[in-house]
Amino acid sequence: MKTSENINLRFANTKDFKNIASLRAGEREDASSTEDYISHWYECNPNGSYSLAICSLNEEVAGVASTNNFKFKIAGKQKLVAMPQKVLTSNKVRGRGVFGQLYRMTEADNLEKGVDCFLTFTNSMSTPIFLEKFNYIKGQSPEIYLLFSNPIRMCGFSKPYKSVLKFNENYWNEHQPLQSDNAMLKTPEYYKWRYQSYKKELYIKLEVKYLNKLLGYTVLKKIHKKGLPFHVVSDIITHTPENIKDLICVALTYATRRLSLGIMICHHELFTEVAYEFLKIKFTDRLNLLVKGKTEEDTKTLSEIKFNFSFGDFDFI
Repeated sequence: MKTSENINLRFANTKDFKNIASLRAGEREDASSTEDYISHWYECNPNGSYSLAICSLNEEVAGVASTNNFKFKIAGKQKLVAMPQKVLTSNKVRGRGVFGQLYRMTEADNLEKGVDCFLTFTNSMSTPIFLEKFNYIKGQSPEIYLLFSNPIRMCGFSKPYKSVLKFNENYWNEHQPLQSDNAMLKTPEYYKWRYQSYKKELYIKLEVKYLNKLLGYTVLKKIHKKGLPFHVVSDIITHTPENIKDLICVALTYATRRLSLGIMICHHELFTEVAYEFLKIKFTDRLNLLVKGKTEEDTKTLSEIKFNFSFGDFDFI
């Protein structure tokens, strides 16, 4: 779709990935945004669904809007959810309405592909646009828990663990990952795509065994906030709720031994009750969830659901 003599709006193909990565790297000074990363994030998503629209100016990519789509279980039913992300326009086209046009292209494309609803986390700049122009409403934003490191854990106090680059294939053969309602549905293929197949060293995968039995995995990512080190719990992977406390204890032990201030966990019904047993702080205003369904009634229903998220569900952590 041409909006002027030099501006063209269209859906991207794999040949555009290099230029999309260059736009992100230049505008956001994001060195991690590479052609390989864009390909991995969209083309290799095991759910096989995404929408990626671009604006080209004189054959140069000057804007992008995208969703990556995932299967969720919502109110007991499987749904295909589009998660808008990575919306960006360059200074060359800003102020021409390109942002809105690109987003609406992806929304229409997703509805044609069978997407049931939209969930997104927005910042202070994009929130008014999604609320006022795209008819989203505020959802039940998840709390974040900071569990503090404890020097006592320098001496242990957790099940044995080791850091691995790859998941044990036998674990997937013997067990199905634990799932929750109102949460993303995660398969072994998802976990391998998210944490193993692309730059697997970016994530710390702690394999936890006890009495020669594999209990599961805690996936961490080290970050810094105001110059202080923390470890984010990207995912806890296990087949039974009884193992969750042990997996959280391992995360705390690992973080303590690396002089981290603690671990951060996103609200999740499987984790939060266990988190209350540790010294912690709860934050209620760090994430901003917006929701949209196919109808106003669907949107209102989504806004009343307390979703269970992990930090690994987000593209920005």
